[in-house]
Amino acid sequence: GRASILREIGQNEAGELLNNARVDWIVNNPDINMVLGATMPLTTCPIDLSLDSRMLEYSHDYVHFYVGGDMGKSHSSSNDVVFLYHHSMIDLIYEHWRQKMQELPLAPQVWSGEHTD
Repeated sequence: GRASILREIGQNEAGELLNNARVDWIVNNPDINMVLGATMPLTTCPIDLSLDSRMLEYSHDYVHFYVGGDMGKSHSSSNDVVFLYHHSMIDLIYEHWRQKMQELPLAPQVWSGEHTD
């Protein structure tokens, strides 16, 4: 390996940073398949998905491509500290979506600590 982190910021044409329009589209999209959908579903998947480049997983990938270097490769992306910040941001976007889309009657209750069968 290398003694340092490799970054190739903005050199991959497929890469782009998250922006407000993309985040707003995700957070306001009521279709869970557009938020958590697989970007490369198996051909045996029974769900008919119309893939959209704004899906959360695609949006996540584009940042990896934008940073490039170690972040642009699945086997080395976690070597870059930016990986942790990026994934924290993706988690935050998902949490905003979850809170917005969750119906109040289904909101989580405080767990009593007891197990029921």
